[in-house]
Amino acid sequence: MKAFVTGGTGFLGSHLVDLLLQQGHEVVCLVRPTSNLRWLKDKRVKLVQGDLLPDNAGLKEGLKNADWCFHAAGLISSTNPQEYFTVNAGATRHCLDACLKGAPNLKRFVLISSLAACGPALNGKPLDEETTPHPISIYGQSKLEGEKIALSYKNRVPVTVLRPPAIYGPRDKMIFPVLKMAKRGMFCVPAGKPRYVSMVYVEDVVRACLWGAQSERAVGEVFFIADGDLYSWQDIGDTLGALFYRKVFKLPIPKSLLWSVAVLEELRCKLLGKSPRVHRDHVRQFFSSSWGINIGKLKSAGFSPKFNLEEGMKATVAGYRQLGWL
Repeated sequence: MKAFVTGGTGFLGSHLVDLLLQQGHEVVCLVRPTSNLRWLKDKRVKLVQGDLLPDNAGLKEGLKNADWCFHAAGLISSTNPQEYFTVNAGATRHCLDACLKGAPNLKRFVLISSLAACGPALNGKPLDEETTPHPISIYGQSKLEGEKIALSYKNRVPVTVLRPPAIYGPRDKMIFPVLKMAKRGMFCVPAGKPRYVSMVYVEDVVRACLWGAQSERAVGEVFFIADGDLYSWQDIGDTLGALFYRKVFKLPIPKSLLWSVAVLEELRCKLLGKSPRVHRDHVRQFFSSSWGINIGKLKSAGFSPKFNLEEGMKATVAGYRQLGWL
């Protein structure tokens, strides 16, 4: 099969490219002139320069005669709220329009969305696909809008939408500082009552992407993808401590303190024209009571994850060490 991938230079997208190549598929990646090609270097990947804009020549070229389109590109941090919608929603529409024009025989359009599109669990009940979305972040709102756009095309393009929670694994720069701190014996947790999250290892997400492209039961559907368990932040700290063979001190962070840090970081980055590493939406998410997911629909449709937190974190640490990061 010929697979077209957006976001292939990133953490998730590069792992997806690796899986597609391992399975013997032809892979085409849309890249910008400024893209860092580190994870695609020396691989059997055709690179086309372009952007997710209307009638972009690179987008048209990359999608020509494609069998699958995996839309993994997205914006996760910005000081400009409208930019989230331009990238996470608008670019999804442009990509689908390009599919209609350049890939008339497309067998699947797989959109990698986010748990943030639904919002946190309410009243302690795990989220499922029947939960009415209530995103609490601008990022989540933009990802939900991207989902709506994708599903509005489902009578013309076979669409599958995947909603992962926090994805972790080798190459991820966001979780790396957390692991580095844990190796030194420190792990930050939200102060107050225990708060819970679902997690998913990157290999399970890319396997779900390929399953979503191949399974007829995935057409026109939205699926949550996670490892199926629920973890407190304390559980995650203990798991990392066991991997590093040391006691990890779990440092409770007050919401007021982290909020102040986020406000200052947003102001600093707005002045410098950069994306903030921590912003107020991160704080809202960090202090939500639960991001628990029920993956019953996904399992019933035929897909099951392989990695729990311990196994995934072990593979992540091994991957970072192989890269020389830890």
